[in-house]
Amino acid sequence: MTPAPYYSGGPLAVVARDFRAHLDAEGRRSWTADARDLRVSARGLSVGSFPPVDFEPRGKRALLIHFGDVFPRSAPTLGRLTPETFALVWGELTGAADVDDVPPARVHTRAGPGGRPRVYNVTPASYGGGGDDAATVVEGVAEAFPDVVASVDYNPETLTTTLTLGFEAYTAVVNIPEDYTDGGVTWRGVDVQGAAVPDPLPHVRPRRRSGAASTIEGLVDKCRAAATTLAPVKWRAHIEDEDATGRRVTLTTDADSEEAAQKIVNAYRRQHRGCVTRIERL
Repeated sequence: MTPAPYYSGGPLAVVARDFRAHLDAEGRRSWTADARDLRVSARGLSVGSFPPVDFEPRGKRALLIHFGDVFPRSAPTLGRLTPETFALVWGELTGAADVDDVPPARVHTRAGPGGRPRVYNVTPASYGGGGDDAATVVEGVAEAFPDVVASVDYNPETLTTTLTLGFEAYTAVVNIPEDYTDGGVTWRGVDVQGAAVPDPLPHVRPRRRSGAASTIEGLVDKCRAAATTLAPVKWRAHIEDEDATGRRVTLTTDADSEEAAQKIVNAYRRQHRGCVTRIERL
């Protein structure tokens, strides 16, 4: 069975710590093997003398996708077979095919309810072995924004995690897929009126394959750039005049808009002829 989903909200530092504990409780492990060494039986997937590990539904589908040249477009159909029939079909087709052309695989396992490990994903051997799961990304973002109110929604069936960050001027929504076939990490923003916030750094594309560190850096940069772009603009009115003794003085006052600042200086001019005024954007 698939592990339980996860949802939590609160200060990001706390949410990140709790999410890491949740993923650690899944008991994730991975191992690599050449395609020709993988064996499928009614009890699951094995290599060499190691005992077989049963499949989660998505694990069986991922195995078929990895062996796409041997099982083209077969995942939806073969995934519905009984374990016994699936093992027979696997042995028949892999025995008649050149599996040496299939790249080495990384087999990912985790423990669901009951504590028994099951295969939940199969990827190329080069992917997903460096501790760069979704919790690592959330932890990295939390280092930059520990006190931001956030939520994490993790779906173990689809291997997707949604991180929502509530900044003062907007909300950032980060989608973190852990399956390499689902594309890279995505960022989008929504302002307080519910309108989409344009990506402030469209050239920065967080890519999981380049490592978790670069992914985290890209997300943090986007969040900070969006906050700067959406920060409220202040205007300052400067008024130079003479006081009762004839000494030159400078008065300043801030306004929320250029129009408001202009009204302030216009009103002062009407009462104090000869004053010098200007406004500036802060």
